[in-house]
Parts: sequence; structure tokens; C-alpha cells
Amino acid sequence: MYHSGIGGGGFMTIRAPDGRFETVDFREVAPVAAFEDILLTMMVMMAVYSGVPGEPRGLEYLHSKYGKLEWFQVVEPVVHLARFGFVVTGDLASRIASVEDASFLTQDASWALDFAPRGRLLQQGEVMTRKRYADTLEAIALRGVDAFYSGAIAQATIAGLRARNGTMTMEDLANYTVVHREPIPSQLSRLQADQLQRPFRWHRSSKRAQHSQQLRHARRPITIQPVNPPSRRGHQIRLRSTYETRRSVICRRDHPDGLDGLSRALSIPGVSNGFGYIPSPSNYIRPGKRPLSSISPIIAETIDGKLLFSLGAAGGSRITTATIQNTMHLLDRHLVPTTVTFEYAFDNSTVAYMKSLHHNASWVPPGQSLAQGVRLLSNGTFEAAGEPRLVASGGFAV
Repeated sequence: MYHSGIGGGGFMTIRAPDGRFETVDFREVAPVAAFEDILLTMMVMMAVYSGVPGEPRGLEYLHSKYGKLEWFQVVEPVVHLARFGFVVTGDLASRIASVEDASFLTQDASWALDFAPRGRLLQQGEVMTRKRYADTLEAIALRGVDAFYSGAIAQATIAGLRARNGTMTMEDLANYTVVHREPIPSQLSRLQADQLQRPFRWHRSSKRAQHSQQLRHARRPITIQPVNPPSRRGHQIRLRSTYETRRSVICRRDHPDGLDGLSRALSIPGVSNGFGYIPSPSNYIRPGKRPLSSISPIIAETIDGKLLFSLGAAGGSRITTATIQNTMHLLDRHLVPTTVTFEYAFDNSTVAYMKSLHHNASWVPPGQSLAQGVRLLSNGTFEAAGEPRLVASGGFAV
């Protein structure tokens, strides 16, 4: 639940059985009434800078074009899970405990009902239910995503935002649409890979990939970590769901919710992002602005069009770095980066060796980026690789 949600958005790169590729952008967007100074003057948890969610529309598009089951059949299992409960994993317990200024989770009765039913935050191994959220999902299951973008749910969302000085309107919700983008095909040696088009900035050659650390995108999401083997009909889908670490907290009449905030997704004039990168004017907030992203999922195939692997990563401005780092182990081992970074677990001798080769080596905190991937082996089976630092991340091949 902390890796995705109906209050966020994301991207999909899709490979059809006939080899055609499609990219779908369902990123959250700034309300029409958004203005540049809004991110400088408002507190972190204020609803005033909430983005218009894109996740429901994105999933609706995916189902309408590629789905086989009825929409209700797809959503109902999630409704059941929210209504009757699920076990809190170690990852979830850690995320709940790490929420900035988390007092509202225990002191606000609307939030405490789900997150602190015993007067304290839920712990690993306990069962969590979200019955009011289940009601919202059930409405979406029965009436489609229009139930989210219009009608009673939308009215309650806007009322909750307005109560906290939010600028979003019913028109903002009603006018949200997904955007189709042309993937950029790249060729490396005798392999080719399809990537997202600009502004997502995939570097098309191995030489330019060496300098991916210089990308300047101001966002730090937590993203869902799926490993998606092809479907039975041969579709390969790489879906990355963006979920900002700082969310706008709202309380609707039916249940409390969180919408993706724009302070991490958009650049703030004069303020570096969480990775120390300077703000990008092309990513400043504007009415209806769809934030840029470092998300860079890859679906690679052989020169004769056979699927090779699918890979993606999480970690804000380090996403491109992690994607390239994991990709080059599969495609090309001859890159020579001028700058290398080491997490604290690396031993000093390794760092010293890299320095002896005249690399500019530096230390960074752990967890800079998290990658997941799946590849097709020569015997027709799939091999999945998940981020080992994510306990119970759910990354696997079925």
C-alpha cells in the first residue's frame, strides 16, 4: 500500500506479441489553479499542492485495451483484502514508523481507525483493515473509475482538500487524461532496447550512459516494484507507479486519504532536490503541469525481435543510474564510468582499487535506488531478480 495507490500516478511500457511498443503516461498533474510560489510558502503536509491523481485512469486504460476479465473481477480481490484485512509486513511496518510527523496517524481518529486501532501504530505481523477504503474501491469496481473522478467520491475529495486550503477543483478531476508517448528504440551491439521518450531522458548509447548521474530531475518517489513476465497472450508490461514520499494528507467524509504532493515531483526555484541536484526550469510548477520523471523502465529484445529482459528501478534521481547499472551487466561489461559511488557496506579496499584506476569515487547513504528485473532464459523459463534490501517486496516471476 505504500508503493502505490489511487492517489498517485505512473507509467507503463508495453510490448505487444507482434513486437509493437507503447508507452502510457498516467502521472499526476498540477491543478489548473497551481502557481509557482505555492511550493515555497506552504507546509509539507498541506493539501494546497496536491496533484490530480492519474492511477485510476491509467489502470482503466490498461484494462480496456489489454484486459480479459471483467473490470469488477479485477478490482474485487483488492476490495476484499482492504475490507477483511492483510498482515502487516516488515516493510510496511517500517514505512509506517518512518512517516514524517506521524502524530496524525495516532491522534486523528479518522486515520487511527486504520493505522492505530489499539492506540498505537500497527506492528509487523498484526492484521490491518481499511474498510472505508474498501467502500471506495467497491464503488470503482461497480461503476468504473468515473466513480472516482466525478460524483460523490470526487466531491468528498475536493471538500477535504478545500478544508485544508487546497486548489484542486471538480473540473481538475474530470479533465484528467492519460498521455500516450512514443517509446525510443535504442540499439546496442546486436541488441535493441525500447525506452521512454523525452522528457524521461534515456541515453541512447553506452557512451552517454556513463554520464547518467548528471540528470537533473527533482523528484523522489517510492515506486511499486513489480516483476512482470509476459502474459499468456504474449504481452510484456513494465509498470512503474509513482508514489511521493511526502503526500498531502486529507480527510474526506468517507475515509482519510493521501494524494501525491508536488513538492518532490516538481522543481522549486532556488531549492535543490533531495539528491542535491539544482532545480530545472523545465520542471517548475505551472497550471496543469505534468511533472518530469527519472523513471526509465527497459524492455530489451534480441536483434531478431525475441524478448530478452525487462528491468526498472525506484529511487528518484538515481533511477536512471540504477537502471543502467543493472542493464549493462546483461548487455555490455566494457563501460568505464569516470565517477563511481559506493554505499557504506563496500570495503575500503574496493574503493581504494577504483581510485587507483583514476575513478572519482565517493560514498553515498544506502538505498539510493532499488531495482527489479526479469529475463527470459534460453530454455524458455523466466529468471526474476528482486532488490534484496526490500523485505517481502513481492518481486517474483509466476
